[in-house]
Amino acid sequence: MKRYFSVDCEFSGLNPFKYDLISIGIVEIKNINNKYVIDYNNKFYIELKPQHYIFEKEAMKINKLNFNNLIKYGSEPKEVIRQIEHFLNIQKNDILIFIGYCNVLDKIQVDKLYLNENVKIPFNYETIEISSLAMGKLNLEWGFSESDLEKLLKLKPMSKDKKHNSEEDALHQAEEFCLLMNK
Repeated sequence: MKRYFSVDCEFSGLNPFKYDLISIGIVEIKNINNKYVIDYNNKFYIELKPQHYIFEKEAMKINKLNFNNLIKYGSEPKEVIRQIEHFLNIQKNDILIFIGYCNVLDKIQVDKLYLNENVKIPFNYETIEISSLAMGKLNLEWGFSESDLEKLLKLKPMSKDKKHNSEEDALHQAEEFCLLMNK
């Protein structure tokens, strides 16, 4: 069974080989009678303990997470994977679809988390990138912004205090995905 998950991540810097994945938000989207709906009861959020003790000041300013608090209170990678696996509750015939806006870096970091711990990656190659989906569904050309997409979908923009929180971003992406798929 195909299962859809909006996934968003925050990082301590943009280079995935140098900086860390520091938070993950995941929201399940259900396909019920060919209508996509957000399962608001099935959300996941966790903050990770950095494995490298370096960060880009600008990245931390954007994601608004406290690096020292992450070092003290963030979850270790094995625990993060255990909690994600519990949340995903993967059944034998499930095919998990990874959904995100500009999701390449998010997918790389999630894959790296699993690969570093020698655990099978749950999402494999099944991904949907929202801006590409929007191009196909709305006949758009390259160069539009997420705020352009929000206007086209009549979706309320995220408030600045919620933006770059991985759970809030995952929810917002899920809204974009559902609006596009239900067109």
